[in-house]
Amino acid sequence: MAYQDFTVTLAPLGNSERYRVVTHSPTNGQAVADFVSPFGEERINTWQAGLNPDEMRMIGALLYRRLFSSEIGEAFHAAQRVAARQGLALRLKLTAPGALTQLPWEYLYDPDAKQFLCLDGGFALTRYFPSTRAHTQTRLTLETGICFYARPDAAYQLDAANGALNLRALPLDTAALESATPHAVPIQALHLRSEYGRDPAGGEFALRASDAWRDHWLDALDLMRWFDANPAVQLVVIDQAADAETTARAGSAFAAELVTRQFVPAALAFQYPLKSELRDAFFKTFYRALTQDAGLGLAVTEGRRTLAAMDGAWEWGAPVLFSALGDDQPNPLSEIFATNQTSVQSVALSDHPKTQVMDPQR
Repeated sequence: MAYQDFTVTLAPLGNSERYRVVTHSPTNGQAVADFVSPFGEERINTWQAGLNPDEMRMIGALLYRRLFSSEIGEAFHAAQRVAARQGLALRLKLTAPGALTQLPWEYLYDPDAKQFLCLDGGFALTRYFPSTRAHTQTRLTLETGICFYARPDAAYQLDAANGALNLRALPLDTAALESATPHAVPIQALHLRSEYGRDPAGGEFALRASDAWRDHWLDALDLMRWFDANPAVQLVVIDQAADAETTARAGSAFAAELVTRQFVPAALAFQYPLKSELRDAFFKTFYRALTQDAGLGLAVTEGRRTLAAMDGAWEWGAPVLFSALGDDQPNPLSEIFATNQTSVQSVALSDHPKTQVMDPQR
């Protein structure tokens, strides 16, 4: 299904807690308004313990009313109507700075329609980070991928459950990354199944890997050489090992870093931890949708809808898609990405310092 985009960019106004919202759509052009978060940090932290349906609706409705007020609400509703008439999916591309990344935008709830936007099969939400690179891909058909797992007991054979996607499982260790040799068949999806947190030594968001004699932490820069050798990678999935002592926020921050530093075009992570049965159900639907030519955004929506249909699963809002793509249906063998991968990653770190990567734990 083709998309109609509705872009939303929030930028801080000075040192206050107010933000300027600028939206753009093909139907109404540009609209501008102010935004103030309805939630404080203390309230946000309580969400990690779980939500009930009433809380989900309350939180989503407050966010919806604050974001889609006045002119911006009119523009959004017009975009919805036009997309429906033309048989298009509506994609909300949201760019939010700093503390606003902690807000659960995936639970946006329209109180008039009595519907969560992200459970609409014709709606997609992307945490969008505009790239300086000209990502112009229009189609995604994932066929090959690789799953790195941190420990033998965390091996995850996704290929058996996900149809046409050939996702091989390999142990994640230093040797696997240092060899950094191109695969005979270009790898389009990288599924990282590990524990995520902060490297005690450097304080950076990282994933834990294991060698025969010790555990160690790998940050985004440690993976850069592997990405450089395999430039066809379009999507990185950040997955938690079933028994990992990890925080979902750390994995989400790691995914955001991969995209904001332009190491990969798109990354998927979870803002809340998921039980094994929920995670497996999500990935089964998500990968099946990708192999059936759905775009990344709609594939995530289908995965959420599967979770929402499971009894008591409020965590359907956990999956978060980060993207730097102008269109989130990239060509799996993108010449643009392959050509520019080395030049982008060789940019001086001062141009893309880690301190600029948004930290959802702040």
